[in-house]
Amino acid sequence: MRTASCILVAIISMSCLAQTARPAEAQVSSSTIRVTDELGAVIGRAFVLLHADALERENPKSFSMELRTNNEGEAKAELPSGFYDLFVASTGFAPHCEKLRVRDGKPLTIKIVLKVDKLMSNEYGDRFEQ
Repeated sequence: MRTASCILVAIISMSCLAQTARPAEAQVSSSTIRVTDELGAVIGRAFVLLHADALERENPKSFSMELRTNNEGEAKAELPSGFYDLFVASTGFAPHCEKLRVRDGKPLTIKIVLKVDKLMSNEYGDRFEQ
């Protein structure tokens, strides 16, 4: 009987150790990226790249995600907490880059305003003769 009690205590101890040894899983956050032009018109099919920062400590795994905005100019992603580089581009517009901070389980909405690219405008824009 004493041996059975010792075995039971050993099994319970090992299961407790196994549970505490597991790393905590990071919560994901719902992220929405809204892309418009300077006048507020939505930009559909814009390219969105999310890339985990190389020095990330909370979630050190490599992470990269490519998205396209929908007809309402929105791209949605579920992201683990951490720092990210955000890159947004669309034809005829200057690209946009910024750093993001995603926190455990907190929803995030990012509003990006793309400006018409001057080089593209000079090359392909309307010209008015006087």
